[in-house]
Order: sequence, then structure tokens, then C-alpha cells
Amino acid sequence: MALKQPETASLVNLSIRVPASANDSLADAAAAVVERADAVESVERLQITDVTPRSNAVVVAAEAALVIDADLDPPTAALDAVVGVTVTAE
Repeated sequence: MALKQPETASLVNLSIRVPASANDSLADAAAAVVERADAVESVERLQITDVTPRSNAVVVAAEAALVIDADLDPPTAALDAVVGVTVTAE
């Protein structure tokens, strides 16, 4: 039986590239992009603070409350590996 990794809550500001073809609400689609990071257990809250339309995507600035594996240093390190997600402030 594998042990579950400890988790930590992090409040971060993100820039998230959401595909224009997303069928969900903008907030749900942005949360789905962030949840692609293996270390992100869940997006507890995502508040969009700015929207910038592009030709094939929408870039949103958002404040997100995330549950992330606690073993990472910094906890948001796993977000760097997700295409379309940039941590703008922790």
C-alpha cells in the first residue's frame, strides 16, 4: 500500500493559457489546465482577475488556492512544467 504524500495549501497568482476550444466555463477550463501538474491535488478556488484574448487561446490572470504535494520546494515548482501556466507571484 503506497503512502499518500503530505499536502500543503498555497495561494498563488498565475497566468494561464486556456485553449479557445475549451467547452467549460473560463474558470473551469483554467483550473483544468492547472490540474495537469502532477503535484497539484486540487484547485480549491480560482478567481480570474484579468482576461486577454488571443487568436487561438485566452490568457487569464488568476489568483488560485491550490492543494499541492508538500515535498516540493517551492511548493509551486511543479507548475513550471505545465505548458501554458506561469507563476506570477506566490
